Amino acid sequence: MIMSAASDVHLLATRCRKSFNLAALELPDEYRYAGVGHCVLDAVFSIGVRYSSTRLVVKRYCNKRGITHFRPTEELPVAADQEPLSAFIAYCESQGPQSFAENTVENEQRTSPRSGILKAEACLRFAKVLNSFNVEFLQDVAPLALNIELDAKLRAVTGQSSGIAIQYFWMLTGSQDLIKPDRMVLRFINEVLSRPLTSTVDASRLLVATTKLLRSEFPTLNARLLDYAIWNHQHRQPPVGAKSPLCLGT
Repeated sequence: MIMSAASDVHLLATRCRKSFNLAALELPDEYRYAGVGHCVLDAVFSIGVRYSSTRLVVKRYCNKRGITHFRPTEELPVAADQEPLSAFIAYCESQGPQSFAENTVENEQRTSPRSGILKAEACLRFAKVLNSFNVEFLQDVAPLALNIELDAKLRAVTGQSSGIAIQYFWMLTGSQDLIKPDRMVLRFINEVLSRPLTSTVDASRLLVATTKLLRSEFPTLNARLLDYAIWNHQHRQPPVGAKSPLCLGT
């Protein structure tokens, strides 16, 4: 990471103080999903698209299945109130990726325009990897967040090699110390530092370090909250050269 790390962190911290109410940040409903399958859908479908389409994917799945969309608080619901991940997998397999995309979530996006697969199929593969590590409920996820073998297998799923969706999945399921280093975050950092930063690893390290610096002033702050504040701010800004705002999910 070629940069003056300390000065970059201070620059980011200064901008964050000016741009956000760091003492009163709140997360949206997406961080209170009622099941692991919901988080898989959101994480995979959110890459490279308007986030409004991702919200609809999860909503349509829940409506089709007749299951709870969000839990009322951040506290994890008991297992009996969650759809087991194996049930999510069974339903996806019973429909098949194409039918699931067309008829269940009504979204046929692919992981990439050229060599990608349906995101519906990527979700199934992602879920099956998790299930192979005995993930059924939200309570099963946290102990695996730093599992190197699991990370490698998730990255092997078509479209997941960057790890961005994987980090976002951990965030959706409860991890407070990660960020989703997508183009929104990179754009914010680039603007603050006045130079291009393309490494998602460097972006993550910078914002985690910025969070640690700011926490002395704002004890309730964590990396996940700061990431969302940046995303929410950036998605309201027009891209350079644009005439109107473009709300991108990543």
